[in-house]
Amino acid sequence: MKYATIVLTSLITSPLYASQDILRPLSADRPDATESPQTVDKGHFQLETSIVSFIENTENHERTVRWSYGESNLKYGVSRSIDLQVVFQPYLVEKQGRQRENSGSSDIQLRSKINLWGNDDGRSAMALLPYLTIPSGSLGSDEYEGGLIITYADIWHHLNWGAQVELSRVYWESQNKHEWAGSHTLVVAQEWTSEVGSYLEYVGDWTPGQDYVPYGSLGMTWLVNSNFQLDMGGRFSLIEKGEDLNLFCGFTKRF
Repeated sequence: MKYATIVLTSLITSPLYASQDILRPLSADRPDATESPQTVDKGHFQLETSIVSFIENTENHERTVRWSYGESNLKYGVSRSIDLQVVFQPYLVEKQGRQRENSGSSDIQLRSKINLWGNDDGRSAMALLPYLTIPSGSLGSDEYEGGLIITYADIWHHLNWGAQVELSRVYWESQNKHEWAGSHTLVVAQEWTSEVGSYLEYVGDWTPGQDYVPYGSLGMTWLVNSNFQLDMGGRFSLIEKGEDLNLFCGFTKRF
């Protein structure tokens, strides 16, 4: 759960639009983990892609490295307040310890974002994101998984911030059963210019077998034009458990 931006800023400061032909400011669910409550404009596609990401973790003196290329979220706006999304990882390379490399694709995830308020105006916004993960990749799970994300954005003393909670039903492979998992986030975003912004984020993950793992995350975005944005960032575990380091860069393009 997946990967949202300083886009909080464009969401909260967007004016009320009188015409369906005028697009809202570009808003993406990357690069931070907190999803934006804003949906894609009706009739438009939006592609959010991680060009490359690198994950490193050492556990029980064994180092695991994973490279992911082209992880993407393809969205389509079906109404003023609802969009449909397909998330996929076309190519992964993973190496654990001295074992040989495994490569392949991951599972496909189907999602929908339903904005409850604040999509076009107002200082706050909220959305629901139900999702279903379909077993389809050679490096994915063999079981169906699903969950619900609730995300919120607001302004506090001219500071843009957002938060979300997630509850999911995931497959615990070592125990051969499904278990409940979840996460929560808190992100603060700052616009330095009309094109450049940054964010600082706290992420807390609760997964079967790992208990609670806190993460810190930070990154930057560059709005090249009204329909194209570049980003880069990183995430690191605040304790010994969890992923030691996750670095990524990517872009968002609206059509």
